[in-house]
Amino acid sequence: MHRKTIRLLLFIQLLSLITFGQDKQLTYYPATDFGIRGQAKEIASQGFTRIDSVYHKNLSESLQNLSKNTAGLYVEFQTNSSFIDLKWELETYKVLPNMTPLAVNGFDLYGLKDNRWQYVASAPPRGQTNKVRVIKNLRSSSQRFRLYFPLYSQVKTLLIGIDEKADIAATELIEARPKILIYGSSITQGASASRPGMAFASILGRSLDAEVYNFGFSGSGKMESEMAEILQKVKADVIILDCVPNPSPEQISQRTIPFVELLRKRQPNVPILMVESVFREAGNWDEKLGQRVRNQNNAFHNSYEQLLKKGYVQLYYIESDQLIGSDHQATTDGVHFSDLGHYRMAKTLEKQLRTILHTTK
Repeated sequence: MHRKTIRLLLFIQLLSLITFGQDKQLTYYPATDFGIRGQAKEIASQGFTRIDSVYHKNLSESLQNLSKNTAGLYVEFQTNSSFIDLKWELETYKVLPNMTPLAVNGFDLYGLKDNRWQYVASAPPRGQTNKVRVIKNLRSSSQRFRLYFPLYSQVKTLLIGIDEKADIAATELIEARPKILIYGSSITQGASASRPGMAFASILGRSLDAEVYNFGFSGSGKMESEMAEILQKVKADVIILDCVPNPSPEQISQRTIPFVELLRKRQPNVPILMVESVFREAGNWDEKLGQRVRNQNNAFHNSYEQLLKKGYVQLYYIESDQLIGSDHQATTDGVHFSDLGHYRMAKTLEKQLRTILHTTK
């Protein structure tokens, strides 16, 4: 028994030495060293947040909390390291019934290959604190990477680990990239993509080589004037309103026109793309639910027509049946998009956005 105990202690000591030796070969860098992107600097400059606390005063508690979720945020860097590690801490490890732990709490790594962003690997979460080797056996020449943040969690700290003998640097920020502001619901925020890089806002950022600001707020994208007052501070080349699923038909009728007017306060000519609510699958059977969605979309379309009559230009509109196909295969739970739904949504928006961005340049 005594010999077994000694052997066990020696094994544990050897294991700790091996682990320590591995850690000594790493150098960790704070993600903030590389600049947080997908973050509208006019209203967000405090770490990993979408809206700074200074603007929280007039927002609901739900919006205050959701603004701390890191949906749409990412960092870009280039390195010649043979591996990439991540260490991160979450404010809370969240479990959502219609989403994967990876999408809610983890990270997605993409690499630039042949001038196109390509998925590399993910950093799956295990709890509130995490340490993951995302990729290994990389070539020794410098490569460019993009790391997407969790969609539905608040990140407290993030460290990027590389070989201590390797180099790492932020990539150049291209100011000429189009800036797209998307305001909406849980679907905009990313539900229910399997991982962060598959949210339609993130797909759009890659396909259009654009800086996309994701202002999706789960269950809370209700076109409040207080939110419009904040968002109108953000300089954007296009604004997308994908918020119809959350407000009632009455709220849509009352709020859409004032919301658009406030968004145009500083940028009177900014193009605005108005997007109807996806039709909920159960609404094909639940007549009351189906009528509610139709009423929401009708109220939104009526507001769009009123804006046109008022003389507003650079307004664009996409109807519900154009969003994710008609085969009823593109949602996770009948409401929130699967990866297929997010991809189809991104492609629908991309087609319209290419037209808008071309005409506004």
